[in-house]
Amino acid sequence: MTQGGLTKNQRIGIHFAGLFLGLLVIIWAPIRFLYRGAVCLLAWFLWVSPKRNVIVAYNAQSELEGSISTLMPVLGGRAVFLDYSDRKRWRFSIPTQLFRCFGPEPLTEFFMPGFLPAVIVIRRFRKPVNFSFGQRTADRHSSLARLQAELGKN
Repeated sequence: MTQGGLTKNQRIGIHFAGLFLGLLVIIWAPIRFLYRGAVCLLAWFLWVSPKRNVIVAYNAQSELEGSISTLMPVLGGRAVFLDYSDRKRWRFSIPTQLFRCFGPEPLTEFFMPGFLPAVIVIRRFRKPVNFSFGQRTADRHSSLARLQAELGKN
């Protein structure tokens, strides 16, 4: 007899699928947390210095000069620049891993250029802070003010 239009085998299949997805999340979440923590530790002790603590990711293919030129005076020469359109050739490095862990997180990679340029500020013993200045950013002016305040804390 079917209950709710599903056979017994279908209900068992749905339960196993739910169990599998639940276990996947239970296993994946701590691994992601530990990886992000390890990247932070490496950045704090091996990469961050008073002269280098900012990552700027931009898209050279669609970059308007206005957005980067607005950020340059604020950054004061302490930024590492990553060209997102060239991401397939990025080497495994601390800045690229910081961007992948703490950069903007759109629903799909297709929307990422709309969130660029993005600035990630890394301060020792603090979680990295992400600022986005792309077309899909709600309020760029308040992001710029928050970025200036964050850089002033160093």
